[in-house]
Amino acid sequence: MLKNKLILSTILIIATAICVSAQTKTFGGYISGIPVKISLVREGEKLSGTYFYTRIGTKLNLNGTIDAEGNFKLKETDAAGKTTGGFTGKWTEEANDNGAQLEGEWRKTSSSESLGFVANEQVIEFTNGKFSSKNFAEKNKLKKFEISVDYPVISGVNVASATKFNELAKVRSISSVAEFRKAMMAQTATDVKNFPSGMTNTLDVSYSVEWATDDFVSISFMTSEFTGGAHGNYYISALNFDLKTGKEIKLADLFEPNSAYLKKISDYSIADLKTRLGEMSDDEWITNGAGNNAENYESWFLTKKGLMITFNPYQVAAYAAGMQTVIIPYSELSEILRKQMVIKSI
Repeated sequence: MLKNKLILSTILIIATAICVSAQTKTFGGYISGIPVKISLVREGEKLSGTYFYTRIGTKLNLNGTIDAEGNFKLKETDAAGKTTGGFTGKWTEEANDNGAQLEGEWRKTSSSESLGFVANEQVIEFTNGKFSSKNFAEKNKLKKFEISVDYPVISGVNVASATKFNELAKVRSISSVAEFRKAMMAQTATDVKNFPSGMTNTLDVSYSVEWATDDFVSISFMTSEFTGGAHGNYYISALNFDLKTGKEIKLADLFEPNSAYLKKISDYSIADLKTRLGEMSDDEWITNGAGNNAENYESWFLTKKGLMITFNPYQVAAYAAGMQTVIIPYSELSEILRKQMVIKSI
């Protein structure tokens, strides 16, 4: 009897270890600039799941391996089991990122050409709610420009709150469209003729779910624009929304009145950026871009790791340094966080 109990206990321990080791994560990203959604289960050296292009919706199956350093290979198959492509890349989880990151190449089975891809983890913890994507697209051959906007739609939660969020998310995502279109339509025939052959002016807007619970959602929008030159420009904007009250959350809402929260956030951010950027920036650039000024902290997000601040290109360093993020643990802010905060997950 004792032997049987020991065997049973061993089986339960092994089963528990297997369940703990398996990780299911959802990612949002791009293959050569085209938005995709990816769901992956990581279990030991096995990696599997599905993905789909948001503008098409048809799911493709993924199966492959991943090593201890995060290097992975995935075979892509369609519903009939036919191999249609594959991914190679690396899975990383950096301290200053909200979650896991995927980066590498996608290759079609029938072609030797590869396309770059990148994807970020979407932290979604709804009980019954779910996200779907809607797309707005416009193409003008005469004026040589294309517009593509993906924005989130919530269902399965409080109907009134979902309606308000969906309306606000749409407005926020298309906020740059009118100005871009106006500039493109104002181009002269000479402007269009002088634009590099084979290239097109583009505006792309996409989104990531930084954290979503039954209480709130924190969404980042990336707006990318290319109108010629050495490289395009991009920036991140935020939408933090309280699903209980049906209202957008402002940064000040998180903190006690008269708590000097901006100085606390600024001091932490400046110290962190100076340590990490080193020679890629200078003290004056960082102090100006991350100083105690509300305009410097418009792109903030609630994450499981802490309050995440995004600094867009050129804000605290040169374009080559890229976008910078600082994550401030909630423990660092505990003394000034609003005591009656409706966001109970923090």
